[in-house]
Amino acid sequence: MFITILSYCDTEVKKNQLRELLFSIKEKLPDCKTLVYSHYVNVEPEYYSLSDYYIFDKSNPKSPKSFVDWVYVGPQQKKFHRVGGDWGFAVLQMIKRSIIYLKGIGVKESFFLNYDCDPDDICKINNTQIQNLIKEDYYGIFSLWGDENNSFSLIDFFLKIDRVTDEFLNFINQDYYNLIPSNIIPENFWKSIILKSMGNNFVVYDFNIRSKISLATRALPLESNLRKYFDTILPTTDLLTREKCIATWNNLLAIDKITFQINGVTETYYNSIQLRNHSFFCKLNQSEISSITVVAINDESVEPYIIDGLSDEYWSNNYHTH
Repeated sequence: MFITILSYCDTEVKKNQLRELLFSIKEKLPDCKTLVYSHYVNVEPEYYSLSDYYIFDKSNPKSPKSFVDWVYVGPQQKKFHRVGGDWGFAVLQMIKRSIIYLKGIGVKESFFLNYDCDPDDICKINNTQIQNLIKEDYYGIFSLWGDENNSFSLIDFFLKIDRVTDEFLNFINQDYYNLIPSNIIPENFWKSIILKSMGNNFVVYDFNIRSKISLATRALPLESNLRKYFDTILPTTDLLTREKCIATWNNLLAIDKITFQINGVTETYYNSIQLRNHSFFCKLNQSEISSITVVAINDESVEPYIIDGLSDEYWSNNYHTH
């Protein structure tokens, strides 16, 4: 069996997730070969050293489209918005170029995964099961994405590489992709080109492989030590004042104060929300913040939890309104 892993690991958490996934594949599928395809430059070899092949492609093309989602937190009387750039074509390009490379080295079929697939779910990939599901003239196995039937997942699917045609590859074209209206999400587009190039010669099947980071949820990873206090912590900008703030919700106990380390300064912030057993909210004193480390909650020291990647773009794209 061959597994292709698509990745953009720009934080330590994501890098470690990639490494854990590769460890799990080697442990549970020892005869499997892997290709890691990366669009991020600063991934040290220690994180992908267990892979058989590694491709770095700096292009990481972004489309001019963007997506916006939001969540309303009642006890805070705030709506938290998130603007996301459309990196869907970057994923599609990784798929296309991986296929071309795999064809070149004679790989006939491959399972495709995102770097943040749950390592515990690797045992669900069973080559015998795959071969029983797929007919000889079929192209692949795809799982539905979301609650509707008009989208296929880009993070777990199986392809017969030797059956992929030029017609399919030519559909993965940035000019063509950019013409698609922004209400057509990448998973819609993915299913549409599968139907156009493969007809109905594929299987729809859910492998039940969970994603730990890249889904739209803002929730903390399941293994986070902060889960015993709350399930969500979010750095956010006040849209009106442009002040940087931090919020938690779905608290499991009343939180009066949290101690953060920001720009080398350790400081305790107090909760401005009356319903402390549900939420925490405070304004931060610094104006330039690239990372935040949680070091204590209610004066109880916690294993330091780092929130990094807080670029100017992040603060602009993550904001709240009253």
